[in-house]
Amino acid sequence: MKSFTGYITETNKKMLNKEESGGKNTFWSRGKTTITLAQMIKATEHIPVVQIPITSLSTNPGWKPTSNITPDMSYPILILNGKIIDGNHRLKYAKDFDIFYVSCKVFTTDDLPKKMRKVFK
Repeated sequence: MKSFTGYITETNKKMLNKEESGGKNTFWSRGKTTITLAQMIKATEHIPVVQIPITSLSTNPGWKPTSNITPDMSYPILILNGKIIDGNHRLKYAKDFDIFYVSCKVFTTDDLPKKMRKVFK
């Protein structure tokens, strides 16, 4: 059975550099509030990385791959309130290449700073 455990003890440090490697266009907005991927990574530093079987995850409805670039599997998939908010490409890659487990950070809006919560409610 294959399992991907490519995250390292410095996951959060590495994730903060993700904007340089492809996540620079990832953000969430509601009203006048915008949260960048770097801000989300910083806000979820306290969330542990866990291994989740890919059979229990699915890409978001209507999601379509936007590139053919091989995703960096060392970043955990971010799952907020049961929905993937960052990592659909990584999940698709894992399914395509028979990787049975993926690294994830699973959290709810209550785990986020108050000023970020309104974007996701």
